[in-house]
Amino acid sequence: MDHIDTPSLEQIRHELRARLLADTLRSFTIFGDRALALAGKSPEAPRGLVTPPLDHVLGRAPLEPSLEDIELAALPVGKTVDAMYDYAFSARHPLGMTPNHFSDEVEAVEDFVLSFKSDLFDLFLRDPIHSQGAPQGALESLCLHTRARLYFDKGEMLHLDQVALLAGLNERSVRNATSAADPQQRLHASDDFVENTEARRWLRSKRSFKPTVFPEVSEVPGEHPNVISNLQDLGRYLDVRWQGLGKSLDDVVAELGWDKQKAAYLRALPAEPQLLDPRDCEAIAGTLLVSPAWLVKQVMQLKYPRQVELLLQASAMSSLLPARGSLDPEVGDAAMLSTRLVFVLHDGTRLFPCRMKNRLTKRVAFRLSPGGTGGNTLEAGEEVEDEDRMIDLVVNHGYAVRMASERGGMKSLYKLAGRAVSHAFLDGKQVGAT
Repeated sequence: MDHIDTPSLEQIRHELRARLLADTLRSFTIFGDRALALAGKSPEAPRGLVTPPLDHVLGRAPLEPSLEDIELAALPVGKTVDAMYDYAFSARHPLGMTPNHFSDEVEAVEDFVLSFKSDLFDLFLRDPIHSQGAPQGALESLCLHTRARLYFDKGEMLHLDQVALLAGLNERSVRNATSAADPQQRLHASDDFVENTEARRWLRSKRSFKPTVFPEVSEVPGEHPNVISNLQDLGRYLDVRWQGLGKSLDDVVAELGWDKQKAAYLRALPAEPQLLDPRDCEAIAGTLLVSPAWLVKQVMQLKYPRQVELLLQASAMSSLLPARGSLDPEVGDAAMLSTRLVFVLHDGTRLFPCRMKNRLTKRVAFRLSPGGTGGNTLEAGEEVEDEDRMIDLVVNHGYAVRMASERGGMKSLYKLAGRAVSHAFLDGKQVGAT
């Protein structure tokens, strides 16, 4: 059976920014600087939206708007879309919210993505200056996956294409299942619709189906979820956890002893969790009766995911590098290791490409082989002095390279795709299909 593709969260965010920018420019093209006043807003742009360059719209300035100016975390639609992604593709229902409540929030996104049609809107959306190559269809796919799971969780009847989305299969495969010879494998449908109980029975037999997880917020001191997946969940976690501990926001303010300005900031956090300053996590964790380290980690990963990823890569890489003082004297001199590339064997041994000295030419270089008959000989091999060139040949072109452990042993040829290799890391990031 063929499986369907899943859009990435970054693709979805990119398209959402493009749609928000296109709609903002469309509104200002029609209404000018009265657009916000007509919507009952202040003359300033809503928090999170790019301030529309009105002079540019009127052709009086060279400035171009940028998608990066739209801060999705500050917009309700941005937080809802992130929660929809976790729900649709990771089967994790939002914290502290019923399916009916979540359905109302999803409907607002659906109205914007599926129902809103405008030639002028499409014109802006297709303009490469404004859309900046944003993919089309990722948001629609998200809405369809989310609605399918909501119907499933709410006990409603599902269409065959919704069953296909939940199963991670294409609709043709699911239609074929309606006429399967085996009664256990057959999906019973009527006019392309499937009763909820029948859909549940059939989906349980599919490996690719993920039952929805409904996380609960514990009231036990010290207990917390393993991870908070999105900013919407972070805000609801704060609210539900404080309520579960019998604390109002006034109680929390009094416990912290914060002034009026900080108190206003704290009261905004359940609805505006993106405002949470990591420097306040230790104090806030005390009111939640959870580990400060855990809360800091959640906030940092949600607010600065790329930076945290880089830090984790650096940490992982440091654990793979040879310990100081552990190098064999020969390795540290004539055959220096390249610690950027690490192969880990199935027994846990760490190997590094090593420069070796050619006794005839006195040249010190990495020794590589393209493979094939006689590939293990010096004559058939290739000597490469440049580390970047060596890495390119090994990682991208399938060459084998002489490798050694930090103690100088096992100077043999190893390939990235070799059966002896369990994992491979380049600059701390795993590479290759192992």
